[in-house]
Amino acid sequence: DGTFKPNGNITRAELTRVFNQVFGYKADEEKLKSVKNFADNNENDAWYYNDVRIAQSNGYISGFGDNTFRPKDNFTRQQTCVVLAQAAKLPTEVKDDIKINDEVAQWAYVKRAISAGAFSLEKNDTFRAADNITRGEVCLALAKYIGTNNSENTTEVTTKTEVVTNANGETVTETTTTEATETTTKNTSSSGGGGGSSSGGSSSGG
Repeated sequence: DGTFKPNGNITRAELTRVFNQVFGYKADEEKLKSVKNFADNNENDAWYYNDVRIAQSNGYISGFGDNTFRPKDNFTRQQTCVVLAQAAKLPTEVKDDIKINDEVAQWAYVKRAISAGAFSLEKNDTFRAADNITRGEVCLALAKYIGTNNSENTTEVTTKTEVVTNANGETVTETTTTEATETTTKNTSSSGGGGGSSSGGSSSGG
């Protein structure tokens, strides 16, 4: 309907699609051979089937203890930090001055994500770790990892001068000008950080 719904939630399945595209993860047949499908990801016609398997095979996402992935569950802010830390291979070192005043799970890698600039603390140094992350917040967190292709056209002009004899035996000078346009593509990266607001409940899993 032409809307983006930035304040809407994002599901676990949707997040695998986004992360695969942002970080360039693709199907690798050798890696996929070792993947054991989740109990709820055996539908070959599901749009997320391959994306979940690609995420599994690259080791940046996992499921729950009952071997389910729960693709339609919403993703929380702290779960996103875990996936980002593994998919982007964030440094393990964190800034010493990060103090979070609300509850964060020990497994969440929230400080790693904040140190990398993907997220920032909110009012009163809170993070809302268990809140569902929104579509807009995902965009902010991933903005610095998006590559953009900028094309530039360069035109080279070549002039060639020849001395020739015409049909009347006269010596004349002929000048030929040739233009060649070359397109070069530069890959750059934009910068960005995270934050924003969201509402919703919480879920567990990684």
